[in-house]
Amino acid sequence: MNSRPTLNTFFTALLLLNIFVTIPLNAQFFSTGSDPARAKWMYIETADHKIIFPKEIDSLARRYAFYSEHLREAVFAPLRSKPSKSDIVLHPYNLMSNGMVGWAPKRIELITRPPWDSEYHTEWAKHLIIHELRHLAQVNKFERGIFKPLGWLIGEQAAAIGVGLYMNTWKLEGDAVVAETALSSAGRGRDPDHLMYFRAAFLDNDFRSWQRWTMGSYKDYVPDVYSFGYMMSSFIRFNSGNYYYIDDITKRVVDRFYNPWADRGAYRDFTGMTKKENFEYLKSVMTSRWSRDDSLRGALTPYNVVNLKQREFTSYLNLIESDGDTTIALKSDLGRIRRLVKIDPEGEEHILRYMGRVSSPIVINQDKLYWTEFIGSPRWEMESFSDIFSYDLKTGSTSRHTRKGAHFALHFSNNELFTVTYPVEGSSAVTILDSQTFGPKESVSAPFGAQLKEVVSSGALIYAILLTEKGAGIYVYDRETGVWSIEVKEQSRSLKNLRFSGGELFFVSDLNGVNNIYCYSPESKFLRRLTNSRFGVASFSFSKNQKELLYSDFSHKGYSAVKADQDSMLWAPADFSKPYKHEIAEYLSLREGFNADTVVPFKTDNYKAKRYSKLSGMINIHSWAPVYYNIDNIKSLTYESVYDIATPGFILYSQNSLSTAFGMAGYSWRAGFHSGHFKFTYRGLYPVIEIKADINDRDRFNSTLIREPGKRPVIQKDTIKGRPYLNSHLLVYVPLTFNSGGWFRGVVPKMLWRYTNDSFFSYDNDKFSNYQYLNFGVNFYSVMGMSHRDLFPRFGAGASFQIASVPFAGENFGSIIYSSLYGYLPGIGANHGVKLSVAAQKQFYEKKNYLMSSLIGFPRGYSSRYSRWAAGVMAEYAMPLFTGDLSLTSLLYIKRVQMIPFISFTRNGSERDAETLYSAGSDIIFDVNLIGISYPLEVGVRAGYTGEKRSFFEFLFKTPL
Repeated sequence: MNSRPTLNTFFTALLLLNIFVTIPLNAQFFSTGSDPARAKWMYIETADHKIIFPKEIDSLARRYAFYSEHLREAVFAPLRSKPSKSDIVLHPYNLMSNGMVGWAPKRIELITRPPWDSEYHTEWAKHLIIHELRHLAQVNKFERGIFKPLGWLIGEQAAAIGVGLYMNTWKLEGDAVVAETALSSAGRGRDPDHLMYFRAAFLDNDFRSWQRWTMGSYKDYVPDVYSFGYMMSSFIRFNSGNYYYIDDITKRVVDRFYNPWADRGAYRDFTGMTKKENFEYLKSVMTSRWSRDDSLRGALTPYNVVNLKQREFTSYLNLIESDGDTTIALKSDLGRIRRLVKIDPEGEEHILRYMGRVSSPIVINQDKLYWTEFIGSPRWEMESFSDIFSYDLKTGSTSRHTRKGAHFALHFSNNELFTVTYPVEGSSAVTILDSQTFGPKESVSAPFGAQLKEVVSSGALIYAILLTEKGAGIYVYDRETGVWSIEVKEQSRSLKNLRFSGGELFFVSDLNGVNNIYCYSPESKFLRRLTNSRFGVASFSFSKNQKELLYSDFSHKGYSAVKADQDSMLWAPADFSKPYKHEIAEYLSLREGFNADTVVPFKTDNYKAKRYSKLSGMINIHSWAPVYYNIDNIKSLTYESVYDIATPGFILYSQNSLSTAFGMAGYSWRAGFHSGHFKFTYRGLYPVIEIKADINDRDRFNSTLIREPGKRPVIQKDTIKGRPYLNSHLLVYVPLTFNSGGWFRGVVPKMLWRYTNDSFFSYDNDKFSNYQYLNFGVNFYSVMGMSHRDLFPRFGAGASFQIASVPFAGENFGSIIYSSLYGYLPGIGANHGVKLSVAAQKQFYEKKNYLMSSLIGFPRGYSSRYSRWAAGVMAEYAMPLFTGDLSLTSLLYIKRVQMIPFISFTRNGSERDAETLYSAGSDIIFDVNLIGISYPLEVGVRAGYTGEKRSFFEFLFKTPL
């Protein structure tokens, strides 16, 4: 790519800042997606928040309003922060539980339906408020110092820039997990699985470098930023004794924003050591503690490993014994997407099928495996379901048994299927289905507004794990009397994977500090621990003869599939009143002097709900700048220069709280033209509607085709000085997705109308007509999901069909049709991939004056050209060259080097003659992290050679936005 003049340093800095901060914050110009258009929105106004929510969850919204007001002060205290008023948007239609703080525009978004899994041992609403309010406090620290006047200059994106540059994601999320742990009796800091991998790694002498833990790796497994961040943040607060250390460090960084080493000095001054010195000391201290715990654990439960030796991190979960002494498992690793495998007695594996986002464990009933899977709404990103699927072990066929359900934790008994369901309105219920027809038979609501986790049945009794404000407990429901009663009172340790066998309840709990299998007798009220695992047990099941347990046992290499005889297990007495104490977590809670468990909502009726108008909140200007730059161009900055993105001028950005309306308006000055720019996108209806206009980028022109006898026709372009050029378009499309089973599928019909005031003279119509362009098309795709290491999907295909014309053009323009196909296949080596593409177009050009712009892409190294017809093929081969996690100073960390050779060939019928265009070359792409920022980038080069014996070279830069 030819180089262009370098822009003003200010423009370049602004561009780089926006690139770096967009994703780490989940904030700037970021949308989580749209709720269904049917939602009727309400709001509750409090002193500090506006709670915006659909009408169906009125009572639940009042609960969120109460928690946001009564937990706010305690959450903000360690950061000495006082954020200004913000919106809290509640999304009840999505089952993929999560939350986020967005900045630019400033808001909190919360998915209200609780997660089924047992990672969270406190009320979901309370957990969300604590975690996300802490993020609000963190970003508020960047609304002072230099970032305050910067905010006057560029709006809310100023704080987002500060957080993106100075607060890595591990620090943000780790501190938020500290908050949820310190302010409750639960929190992920008390979940042994949260730090389990670090414990296994350190005890196996896998200490690694700072960059490999914080920036990620394609070579080795790395836990998420929540785990590493909590380990670092909690240890530093515990070791330094500085309750306010995050606040102190952040203030120093803001005050000395110009100093790239301010963070290092702040850690040294306020914690006694630099950040990396803290980490080195952490490794030493935690290894010593975990070694001591390890030595006191005693003899481990003897078992036989079912799978072959794991050479790298691999996990086998949801173990089930099938016919012929084979084991079924849900397998995951870094190189392939999650899949269902059958393991024979010799350890050999056979893939049964690839799996999607499994939402609760797999169970077996007769000759079929059953599970629930998250299925997204075809149109609405913030709506999803959890439906029941089955796999027939005899025929290999898969069936879907429910649609638009909210089912979890399946349990079969006496021709009935028991599921846990989470209604949109809140609470939870046991929903009993017919096990053959899957039609509903009975529904039992959870007592006291508790959250049901899992259920099993025995005759007329239903045993259930429930989560209340006091913790997790076991309740029993009598179907004959309709009464719930307590079997095991709520306590602070986790309970999960509930099973019933021989009149006793079996489950997994972290009662002794590590997840192990326990047995509880409802008759004798006696609790016993069965396993003694070194690092922890996950899901388990019984063998067909009920004499053995199959379970997943953790090590440094992941979860192994193991089988143990019940007679060889501990069967040691246990007591829920004597739970393991996590020293650092207990210290954090003691220092707070406040426990959110004691906060019980009362007088929530005092919060008055009012109707929220979608129209009144449509325009919400949140950011601006004294320079014109287009965020859409930044997000597609693969091959464009900075010069095309930022120019002198100004810009305004708008996004409403519901993330359905996005607007941009700006002015730019370039090449002597004062230009206006406008764009508005609305995603709140079934079709997405986008309106865009640019005015006065250049003078408009009139075109006339001059014909003289015996001469070639000549196009005469007359520039109309002083008449601004208008370029506008209306795009309407419907992004439909049908993802399941590990495959991403979609259909996207679209219509594009483009209008400019450039004019073309028509002799047929005897007048000049402005240029209009109409395009109808549809895209189809079905591709397998990608694993962590994949460069291309292993399998997949897609197609595009388009037809375009210029209406009212008379003899000037005709029409064009275009189609393309592409497919993915595995390559020769691990995580190698092949992409094959074919495309063709045909213009209906007879008796027309002008050719339309081509829809087909020409081989790399060639510019676009006019074409009467064209057909082309292209092949790409992606392979990883290096995955060694190379640190070149603290400023550059290289995780992977990709090589993607390509070759393309096109036969093109140009205006005069047919021509053959071809090129070959390769991309070399580096997956890197720059200047210590955890946000990954792809940078590289493309070099190739064309059929015209001309070489070409391009710089590649990609931000996966």
